[in-house]
Amino acid sequence: MHTNFKIKSEGEDVVLSNASGKILDSYNTGYIPTDRSKGRIKEGDTWSFFEISTPGQSNDKINYQGFLNSPNINVESGFIIHLKIYQSHIRMRMLGFIIQLMAINLTKTLSYFQIQ
Repeated sequence: MHTNFKIKSEGEDVVLSNASGKILDSYNTGYIPTDRSKGRIKEGDTWSFFEISTPGQSNDKINYQGFLNSPNINVESGFIIHLKIYQSHIRMRMLGFIIQLMAINLTKTLSYFQIQ
């Protein structure tokens, strides 16, 4: 159904009735995002959102069952790395200015190592 009137984006009831006033169909549109249309998929019973309105044509274009809310990201900038090391030893040898990692074997377990 394509209307010659606007439907509020906040949603409202749409009623289809015959000339004698008998209600043939009704639907509460719910919220409709800007630049989207809402209709039944391929003239079926399932309602969906469409990117492109198709007045006078079948609703067989790309459609969506709904939309997600915008994400709310409230983490401080930077990063934190958590590293768990279990039963390893770290041995280093210093030869002049060179430090070489010879083996990894820790004598005790660390719960975590944190870098900020």
